[in-house]
Amino acid sequence: VNSSALTVSWSAPNPVNGPLQSYQVRYHRGDSAQTIFTVPISDISSTSATFGSLAFFTNYSAEVRASTTSTDPRTSGSIQWGPWSTPTYGLTAETAPRGGPRNVTVRVIETSVVVSWLNPTTANQGGLIKSYYIHITPPSGPGREVVVEAKPDQGGYQTETVSDLLAGTPYVIAVQAETLAGR
Repeated sequence: VNSSALTVSWSAPNPVNGPLQSYQVRYHRGDSAQTIFTVPISDISSTSATFGSLAFFTNYSAEVRASTTSTDPRTSGSIQWGPWSTPTYGLTAETAPRGGPRNVTVRVIETSVVVSWLNPTTANQGGLIKSYYIHITPPSGPGREVVVEAKPDQGGYQTETVSDLLAGTPYVIAVQAETLAGR
């Protein structure tokens, strides 16, 4: 649904082994066997549930099971749980990066600068980094922005050379990361 919520939908069991009473839905992070939470759903007409407070850009799996009231005279009235469904998988959406690139360094070579940096930490990336923006601003006059496509993982290290600058001019240089969700 978004960067912190997913919706799971299901169909009522068919055939049903007695009157349908409720559902349970459980969520797992990724392929982990550890259940994050299990939620009872007593409204048997409901066939979907949305779960929030999830981590951004993270895989989750969900399983559903139904309960019925036994019609067997020996166990009449007792609640019987069916098996858990086959897991269904979902990925929460990306967010804009929550932190910038790290260890930004600049090396001046005449009328060029070599800008190097490390990717934001995994916790701050917000998703897959698709590009970086290098902002170059002189003390007076308009600045410029150089867009750099993110390179495949090189240990998290990125570098770019920006040319055609004015020799002897001080510049303010900043680097910003971008995912599909923004900067």
